[in-house]
Amino acid sequence: MAAQPEEKYRKPSPLGEFKWAQEDFVDFTVLQDKKRIKLANYYQPPQNPQNLKGILVLFHGMNANAINYAHVAVEIAKSDIAVAAFDQRGMGKSEGIKGFIEPLPVHINDCKQYIDLIQQKIGNKIPLFIGGQSFGGATAMKLCVDEPNRYKGVVLLAPAIKNNIYHSAFGKKIARCIGSFLPRIRTVPQSRGQSSKNPQISEDAEKNPYIYTGKVIPGSVKTILDLTDLCYESYEKLTTPFLVIQGGMDKLVDSDLAKELIQRSPSKDQTVFFYEDLWHSVILEEEYPDIVQKIQEWLRERGENISYKFAKNHKCNIILFDIRRDLCQNMIQKIEELGGKGYFYKCDVSDDYQIKTQIQKVLAEFKSIDILINCVGIANMKFFLNQSIDEIQKTYTVNCQGPISVIRQILPSMIEKNKGQIVSVTSMASVLPGVKMTEYCASKSALNMFHQALRMEMLVQQKKIDFTLVCPYILPAIGEWRERMHKIFPSLSEEYQGLAIYQAIMNKEKEIFIPQIWNQLVFILISLPVFVFDQIMLFYTGEFLDKLLGVDKEEVKRKSSISSQCSN
Repeated sequence: MAAQPEEKYRKPSPLGEFKWAQEDFVDFTVLQDKKRIKLANYYQPPQNPQNLKGILVLFHGMNANAINYAHVAVEIAKSDIAVAAFDQRGMGKSEGIKGFIEPLPVHINDCKQYIDLIQQKIGNKIPLFIGGQSFGGATAMKLCVDEPNRYKGVVLLAPAIKNNIYHSAFGKKIARCIGSFLPRIRTVPQSRGQSSKNPQISEDAEKNPYIYTGKVIPGSVKTILDLTDLCYESYEKLTTPFLVIQGGMDKLVDSDLAKELIQRSPSKDQTVFFYEDLWHSVILEEEYPDIVQKIQEWLRERGENISYKFAKNHKCNIILFDIRRDLCQNMIQKIEELGGKGYFYKCDVSDDYQIKTQIQKVLAEFKSIDILINCVGIANMKFFLNQSIDEIQKTYTVNCQGPISVIRQILPSMIEKNKGQIVSVTSMASVLPGVKMTEYCASKSALNMFHQALRMEMLVQQKKIDFTLVCPYILPAIGEWRERMHKIFPSLSEEYQGLAIYQAIMNKEKEIFIPQIWNQLVFILISLPVFVFDQIMLFYTGEFLDKLLGVDKEEVKRKSSISSQCSN
């Protein structure tokens, strides 16, 4: 750890002349000392706006700013991932006390407020990623622990999430003490040359008017230490998919943190890249081109649907059953670009004859099917007496009878091989009732029970067929819904659910609820007295559901109409 910046490592900064495409993308103001101040923020749109795959919100480190992330944003945007960031209070171009980081609750609240503003402007159905470097990485981790299902993934660049044993314990105690009583005073000069082996980086920082190079502020140090300790104690609570970039020559954070995070975190999607000679300034080091490429690939993979993941990771044959070829054509092209083989078979799942005929063709060509994923559903969203018998029958046929018919045709070949996996994607509505969902709940519940009963039959007959039941939440959380119950009813993108289903298939899980918190909530809810249960369900699926759907009521009607037409 005695290494120092050397002239032989001097190179121009990767930041170069890069600039964010837009400044002050959202109107972001906060209160400080009873005065409203403006926080500068930045946005980089995706290279192909019509193909937006997600948005990455970045948080900068201590004394830094988001301006210096422009080169990262430009590169990430080439993968059709939008990027957004803001200068924290007193940093960069933001107003406020220069160089001072507010106490942790205030800081975290600022970050959450910013994310809310971004989602309000872009749309909360876009897959949301967050990330940051050093203190910014710790901030991102804290946000994921607070709202584990809100984020599709988190990118941690040399994150300050573990106490560095090389830093003076006594000095940290003094900083905490002074920070508690005199948080805003300026004390001793900052240390130099700690973050990069490239002396040009430190020299550029000294000349940069948007980087705080003044004396150490104890209150800022206390906030960082508080957050670092809190993150270290929360490793077991980090369930969000994460990517860690860490360097062996980092002198500011513990370079072994990634190993411990992998061991303690229950996240089933963990990726770590360790660079032996990398220092702390991850995005400004000579390894940056390789690092940003890895970030791009990681983000892209988590923006892919189930079919794409199988194509990329397993190079397998993927057979799509649908009534409309045009909806599948682009998907097949993407599957083949990723190394798989895509095949389309026109089939109306409400027509038993079509199911039988098309599956016979598939089995004649491919001999067997290894994994069957039943994922189909329509809903009328009407009160029971406002539905016609034809509408009710249609929902039941598509949601339940169709998947059962598909299984009936494919199961014999799986039994013959004594190998296979059947995945039934039902709904949370298969275990919990909802207003204006009578026929939907009944059809999904029937498929749920069929799936479990068939699994028991295969066990009794000692057939080695794996069964995975998936119960995703029924609606994405938007607006007031998330404001009321954001931790229980998080916003779930199709990509988020796709990743969860893919992981469940790979792990051969028997049953999963999406999000995971419903594993506990379902048990609690059905254990309550009926009166209490009714009041809870009515509050969240009664008139409030109408208000929720009112935001996109025409869109819901349109999609329901398309779903019905696709099944005819």
